[in-house]
Amino acid sequence: GFSVSNDVFSHEAIDEQNLDAQAARKMSSPFLPGYEFKVQTPDQLARHFGAAFVTNLQESQPVAGQWLGPIRSTYGQHYVWVEAIEPERDAGLEEVKTRLVRDLESLAQSEALAQAIASLREQFEVRS
Repeated sequence: GFSVSNDVFSHEAIDEQNLDAQAARKMSSPFLPGYEFKVQTPDQLARHFGAAFVTNLQESQPVAGQWLGPIRSTYGQHYVWVEAIEPERDAGLEEVKTRLVRDLESLAQSEALAQAIASLREQFEVRS
């Protein structure tokens, strides 16, 4: 996974001024998803930036503790501070426990609703 800080710019700002990462950080545009992305899988980053960004990031051969950029996405060009890179691994139970419980509760509620609707349909005649 990747831990990165992001600064986004319009294509024109970078093309016209040929900024380095330090100068560009002072001029970055707002980015609604945020600026800090900790321990993100490529799929998670793609949800924020788009698949092309992730492909471009990976092809840039990121190194922890260094700036990369500009990296194009559909939002503009990004300068990215690579805080850390972690090898891919399977998530542990504690990491996914909250999501699993929520998903199981949601599934149980959906099944209960479907059963209640089926029971009501048996009790009443539905005409169309």
